[in-house]
Amino acid sequence: MSDSTDTDDVQPREVELMHPPDEHLYRQVVNAEFLDDNRPTYQAFMPHSESDELSVDRGAVLTAQAAYQNFLDHGGSSVGAWPVSVDDVHQAGLRAFDDSAKPGRHDGHAYISFNANPQETNNARKNWRKQRAGDLAHRASKHGPAYLPESSRSAGLVALPLPLDEPNSESL
Repeated sequence: MSDSTDTDDVQPREVELMHPPDEHLYRQVVNAEFLDDNRPTYQAFMPHSESDELSVDRGAVLTAQAAYQNFLDHGGSSVGAWPVSVDDVHQAGLRAFDDSAKPGRHDGHAYISFNANPQETNNARKNWRKQRAGDLAHRASKHGPAYLPESSRSAGLVALPLPLDEPNSESL
């Protein structure tokens, strides 16, 4: 189960994800151009510019394949789902929140917050976000894709299984 922290910036109907640290958060890579040698680039992990939030799905609630299918069912397109762990998020200096209790969110929806110091200049903020997104992409590359649809495998993407000691691993 996840822990909630008692901080001022946790919004109503949100729970900060702290435990288990090895829970996977699945990010849909929406464009094959966001992959380099079958590894996600920083663009795959850039947050929405206005909210500073990066949408993900919780591995404790959805499998990577179910997260992928849910994304498609809601009008998205994806070449596959790449995982980062809750600990990966914290190691990158970021925080993750389950916001699935909010109106319009589905079970298992969460986001990674890229909220930076509002006093920073736009350039400093952009660079900070790009660095953090690159860190998450690197960590996701270490795990390998959690789910690749047949269309992506046919296009030459390689499905590497998650390490056996990782929870939520799926055989591809």
